[in-house]
This record gives sequence, C-alpha cells and structure tokens, in this order.
Amino acid sequence: MLKKVIKIAAFSTLAAVSAAFGQSNPGNADMYNNPNPSAQTSPGSSVQMQRGQCFNFAVPAGWRVAEEGQMAVVLGNADGSAITIMTGNCGLPKNSNPVQFMQAKLSAMRIANLRMGQPRRVQAPQGWASVQVDYAYTFNNVPCRGVATCSVREGYDTCDMIMSAAASVESQWASYANWLPQVASSVEATNSNAFGARGVMQQNIQISTNEGERQREYREWSAKKQEEVTRQRAESQDRNNDDFRQTLGNVTRYDNPQSQRKEDLSSNNTVYWVNTVTGQVVGNPNSTYDPRTPTDTNWMRMERSANR
Repeated sequence: MLKKVIKIAAFSTLAAVSAAFGQSNPGNADMYNNPNPSAQTSPGSSVQMQRGQCFNFAVPAGWRVAEEGQMAVVLGNADGSAITIMTGNCGLPKNSNPVQFMQAKLSAMRIANLRMGQPRRVQAPQGWASVQVDYAYTFNNVPCRGVATCSVREGYDTCDMIMSAAASVESQWASYANWLPQVASSVEATNSNAFGARGVMQQNIQISTNEGERQREYREWSAKKQEEVTRQRAESQDRNNDDFRQTLGNVTRYDNPQSQRKEDLSSNNTVYWVNTVTGQVVGNPNSTYDPRTPTDTNWMRMERSANR
C-alpha cells in the first residue's frame, strides 16, 4: 500500500528543483536556455536500481543521489537543472491540509517566489487520497517548473502524508514532464524505519514488500537491471547534509543506548524510549511518558544527540 502511494506521490514536485540547485552549483546560466541540452537524460537511457537505507529507487544514467536516508530520496542530474524528490511524515495531526504540507516542504528548500496552482484530485490506492498541484519558483533568478503530489492516509487520530516531486528549469520542463515523474515513482519503501515511523511502517512492510515484487516488471525498462548498494557517505558529507535532512524530514537525532548508534526520529514526539532486550523504540508527545512497568523494566530513555 505505502509503496503504491510513493509511486503515485512521486508523479510530481517542483520542490525538487531548489534542492538540486542547493546541492550543486550551476555555472553558466546559458545552459538553462537550451531546451535540449546534450547532457539531458531521456527515457531511453539506462537506469540503475539502487538500494538505500530505507528505499529502493531508480537512478538515470548520469544522475546522482543528492540525498538518501530515513526521510527522503533526492536525485539530481549532472548540471543541477532537474531533480526528483520523495519525502513524507507519519503520525501528523488528523485532517492536516495536504496543500499546506506541500507548500511547507517546498518552501523549506530555500527557493524564491513559490507559486502553486489549483489543487486537483488524482487517482490514489485504496485507503489513501491524493492531491496534485503544478508550481513554479525561481532559484538564483532562474525560473523553474514542476508538479507535486501529496498522498494522505487518515488514521484514528493521526494521518500519514507522502509528497513526491519532479522538476527542472522552466526551459527544459517540456523534455522532462513525460518521463521524469516515472523515475520518481520507482521509489519503494523497504525498511520500517522509513519516515521515522517504525511502528506505522511495520504494519505495512509486508504489503510494501509484495508491491516491490510486482514492480520488477516496471524495472525491466532499465538497460541494466541491477541493484547497487549506495555507499555510505563520509562524515563530512553527513555534516553538510544534516541540516537539509532534518529540516526536510521534521526529525530530531537521538542516541540509542541499545544499538550505540544515532537515530533520526520524528519531532512530533518529545520523548523516546528503547527496550534494551528487543531493541524496540517507542515515542510519545508527552514528555512524562514512561513505558516501564513492574514486570518490564528493560527500558532506557533515549537522549538527544549532543553532536548532530
């Protein structure tokens, strides 16, 4: 189910363009005036499947992974003129506005003059509702265009939202509009840590896995059907991308005393505890929350990381 939403959500989002520019440094502005640059990838080019920490995703030839982690997958082309992005949050307040959610995510990319069109309903998997908007903005005085989709699943007292996007500089968007959203739609959740909501994702992991099997047919259009494990970023790159990741994903970093590792967890909760026997992590918006009981004392409170 979640994998379907990621595919539908990924059918568009202009927010991506600003991220691409933010991660790269476009040089000659003349490149943006050429609607058919030689470096531009087309649907017929080879695509490689890569496996990240929490997602599988397609990477067109010549493109790079600008961001990949628990909260988002961001891809950019070589000159930074086009980008795809997928991000989401679980456990948001019920009846949250999907258009406002997209606007907040796009605005966080440090772009200028963001303009969003009228929202329209688009097809969504059972149990979800999807809204799509066209949008435009500028980055470094370069006009850009794209389309963003937000898919929403309502729960008892919360909701989950997933936004995906594909965008490019305005002069090239016509060349990307028919195929770049398909690349963005190939993102698949493979890990219950995705979106920093292990509990919610655990309920859907089997459905997500089954959907991934059916996606093999789609991945055959790649010239080389293969999967590559994304190499772990160096510490310096982690520091450079940390602010971007946490702003985009609405997460806070905690020290896990059970695994001796740092984890990015949803900022919707103010306290997290880890079971030192099972490794289970639970969170709660109430800062006084304590899962320990007389018969189950194997819980330790997780502290926020001093070194982010």
